[in-house]
Amino acid sequence: MITIRITNVEDVVEKQKGWFVANVVGAFVDLEAQVEEVVMAKLREALAREGVEAVIERSVPRSP
Repeated sequence: MITIRITNVEDVVEKQKGWFVANVVGAFVDLEAQVEEVVMAKLREALAREGVEAVIERSVPRSP
């Protein structure tokens, strides 16, 4: 199993959407999930081009 944790979500959002969205709207919108969706889609596409079949999904945070 491979786990990928995106550690610079804010940087990615700021680069793609601009400072306002990253710093103001980000407080109200789950931008991390949107970044994860894009990364997962790109991973699926890249792997499929190489003939790799993979299940790529977002993990559900465990309750404490």
